[in-house]
Amino acid sequence: HEQGYRKGTIHFYLASIAHFAKWIASKKIELSEIDIDLCEKFIQSHLPQCSCPEPRQIQVANIRAALRHLRTVLNEQGVAVKTQSMTTPVLEELQKYHRYLKDIRGLADNTCQHRLKYIHQFLRIKFEDGPIDATLLTVRDIDEFILEFASRWKPSSLAVIRSALRSYLRYRALTGDRTDTLIAVMPVIAQQKGADPRKSLTDEQIRIFIESFDQTNATGLRNYAIARCLLDLGLRGHEVAQLCLDSIDWSNGTITIPNTKGRRTQVLPLPLQTGRAVARYLRRGRPDTSNRFLFVRHVAPWDKPITVCAIRNAMNYAYAKCGMDRLFCNTHVLRHTLATRLQRAGASIKEIADVLRHKDLESAAIYARTDLENLRSVGLPWPGRKS
Repeated sequence: HEQGYRKGTIHFYLASIAHFAKWIASKKIELSEIDIDLCEKFIQSHLPQCSCPEPRQIQVANIRAALRHLRTVLNEQGVAVKTQSMTTPVLEELQKYHRYLKDIRGLADNTCQHRLKYIHQFLRIKFEDGPIDATLLTVRDIDEFILEFASRWKPSSLAVIRSALRSYLRYRALTGDRTDTLIAVMPVIAQQKGADPRKSLTDEQIRIFIESFDQTNATGLRNYAIARCLLDLGLRGHEVAQLCLDSIDWSNGTITIPNTKGRRTQVLPLPLQTGRAVARYLRRGRPDTSNRFLFVRHVAPWDKPITVCAIRNAMNYAYAKCGMDRLFCNTHVLRHTLATRLQRAGASIKEIADVLRHKDLESAAIYARTDLENLRSVGLPWPGRKS
């Protein structure tokens, strides 16, 4: 109730906890034994064959959410609740690899999670729950793992898996393993880099998209301000989610972007229309909260920052509202739109790379392909063509 949940939601959660409590009582399980594995055992093993008397709650989504809250409450009350599953050699290896990615490579959390995901699958296939021995890895293991995804994934997605495997083999090399041969024979993912121009909104589509936000309510004000940050500053979704009240220097008209993709803090000028949108949200839409994050949740649980998933959903809802959901999705297209607008306004590739905070100019070079009219003006006529 303190976190702002509706009465109906509270009722479902309490019913879920009552069902779970009846089950652990029948199994004579103590509160201190409740952990993630036990909760999943209740969901996966008990619910499908549940014969408990009515009323009982069997909706998995409600039960999983309720059990998550239960573990939080038990932790707050000092009950020794186990929060992690039993460790395995694979999990221990992933923890070490994660520290390498974060502390030595300085990669962003999102990049770390993607690499850990694929390396987890790779190690489980090769070693199952046994000890990790990098000397047992072969070229065939790597080829078969990538080919497993090749039939249903695009080349660009396969390249992400290849990068994860290559990164892990480099990590093992730092620990003393001879993985240089495996790195040298990593399969090359054939793809036409930059063959297709990045999708972006036209000026008319931008106008329609911006007007789709209902600024007569708090959620609409928040989502409009988020859209302006994405469209005017070229921020990534996680960068918007991590903005704080202290990120904006209203006197100097700047905004500080914390924890960018390269884990660097950067200061950008705050465009006038972006600042106005944020100020309007702070004055009229942001709920009373002690949370210092700029954009917060407007539904329970209160006093929490908005998530990247919620930001994506808000933008996708706006696309659908103005009939562009078949053309665009998620937040990155707005970042591409800013780059395209800069290019058409005469900005150089270096300037575009600086605004988007790209370390490699090649990452921004794709936008040189989007201005077809200027490309035609510098193209030479085909020999023998009629003038």
